[in-house]
Amino acid sequence: MAMIDDPGGDQFYKEVGVVYVSPSSGKKYYTPCVSFSIKHVLGMVFDSIDHAFSFYKRYDMIFVPFTGVDNHNRNITLGAAILGNETAEMYKWLLRSYVKVFGFAPLVIVTDQDAAMRRAVEDVLPTSHHRLCMWHIWDKLTSKVGSTLCNTTDFKKRLARIVWTNAITPAEFEKEWHAILSDFDLTAHSWLIEIYKIREDWIPAYYRGENLSGLMRTTSRSESENNFFSQFFNPESTLFEFIGHFEAAMECQRYQHRKNDHETRYFTPDIWSSFILEKQAAKIFTRAIFLDQLLEIDHAINLCASVMFREEDVTISCCCNRFEQYGLLCRHIFYILRLGEIREFPTKYVLTRWSREAVPNNSNSEFISYGVSDSNSVNVEAIIREIRMDNEYNLNRLVANKEEMCRYRDHVKGYKTKADEILIANPPPSRKEKFKS
Repeated sequence: MAMIDDPGGDQFYKEVGVVYVSPSSGKKYYTPCVSFSIKHVLGMVFDSIDHAFSFYKRYDMIFVPFTGVDNHNRNITLGAAILGNETAEMYKWLLRSYVKVFGFAPLVIVTDQDAAMRRAVEDVLPTSHHRLCMWHIWDKLTSKVGSTLCNTTDFKKRLARIVWTNAITPAEFEKEWHAILSDFDLTAHSWLIEIYKIREDWIPAYYRGENLSGLMRTTSRSESENNFFSQFFNPESTLFEFIGHFEAAMECQRYQHRKNDHETRYFTPDIWSSFILEKQAAKIFTRAIFLDQLLEIDHAINLCASVMFREEDVTISCCCNRFEQYGLLCRHIFYILRLGEIREFPTKYVLTRWSREAVPNNSNSEFISYGVSDSNSVNVEAIIREIRMDNEYNLNRLVANKEEMCRYRDHVKGYKTKADEILIANPPPSRKEKFKS
């Protein structure tokens, strides 16, 4: 069995492959020829083409991961789905499920050029900023315009200068785009014409003021995500194999995140200068983000063309729009803050998503739900996080001293008696009472 396309674009199936005729009944059995991406089940025969198709169709599915960026500026899988088809209705169901689980629509969603996904995003996520992945578009360039042009001329290099940058205006981009196409006689190239029509959806010059946390500008996001999942499974995996491999992939991500958290918590950064905001940034941001800010502070020697600074409330903005795009201050703003002798890191320019507390330690909500008012629940959560962080800190310091670790263990266990007494005096509500509330 094989799937082919007719001239009208509809898909249909024709009987191909090995046909076996039973000598007793004369009934035909088919061993189908299927797509190379579908794993064959050796020895299976089917009494009809429909039977064969329905069997293999179970594995002819699409894996759709939702990828975000964590507070260490690394890819993280927020969720994933296995879809039976790539229709707009299927994608609408998927996006509605995402919103239902998370409770809100994403501010920005980046996809490839799939038309069905585009319609689904427009219908289900009308308030989200929909952008097209630059990597997917750029990856097609060589195959569309030819390897000779890309490899033997400076065409690709010149195009990259205006595509992979947010330092130019839309007018500058359009002027240089037309100049490049004219120089290489590509003004009538159909694919380049099409991607130019949708330039506002994928060229950074058109959304310089949008905070995309670096999702669009770098090629590494999509490429590294593809490479990551390819280490765990491939298109030939059965559904059972896929689930097991996916869990392994998620555990790998969780381990890496815990490792990054640990390194951030116990990382003692090298302070490169006497600038007080540098020391404060080391305590605010995760290790990866602090290193980014450290480089910006170190290069804070040149003033940008246009920086606005209001000293009374420490409001500052720069024409390079780095904070607007990534949520991180630029070297030009650090230059002004140092010049103005600002002694405290402006909290309005500290985004929680890049901070050490962006992803709090997991805590059972039952610990704080009963006997705690809504107004106090946030404070209790903060205390729980502080206790757990201090406990982990102590364990990491005592791990080399067994005697002291045993004393610490006995101290913690000794408090369990008092905790039990408190629980008896103030028992948690029953399931019935919690349901009524």
